[in-house]
Order: sequence, then structure tokens, then C-alpha cells
Amino acid sequence: MELGIYHGYTTRILATIFKKVIAVDINKGLLQLAAKNVGPLEENVVFLFMDLMSDDWRKMANNDVDVVIIDADHTYQGVRRDAENVLKHLPTLKWIVFHDTWW
Repeated sequence: MELGIYHGYTTRILATIFKKVIAVDINKGLLQLAAKNVGPLEENVVFLFMDLMSDDWRKMANNDVDVVIIDADHTYQGVRRDAENVLKHLPTLKWIVFHDTWW
């Protein structure tokens, strides 16, 4: 699972490594752009429009997610909130990768 996809370049790489990628973003335009940039690998990707701050994370618990990349809200509070939510709602989680979290 990738939280925050921007243009989908990382999504494309993830789609070559993993058999399924859930790409999550609040920006519909970026979701569409990422789908174009992922190209034929799109069959491995589920693009999900979601507001990580206000949408119900319980709907994510049914997904077998091993790895999450947190790259959405780059504030301390946002990164912490996302980390707490993935730990709480993704019971199969094994790895969390943090990106752009130095602030």
C-alpha cells in the first residue's frame, strides 16, 4: 500500500515488485495521472480515492497488506496519524516505509 502517490513513479516500481499495490491519494487528478504513468502495470494496482484524515480506515482491514509506504501528509502530526492508523487497521502489516519525514 502506498499512501500518497503523486505522479505514480514509485507506484510503477512497486507494481513490478508486488503482485498487488493499493495506491491511495486524496487528489483525483493525481490518481488519474499516476494511472497513466503506471501504464500496462496498472492491472496490478488498485487506485483508491481516500481522505486519510477523515475517511473510515476500518474498510482497509480486509486487505492483506505486508508493506505500507507513508508519503502523504508530510507534517509530523500527519505522518504519526497515518502510522497509527496502519498499525491499528492492517493486521497483516510487516513493514512500514517512511518517505519525506525529516520535518
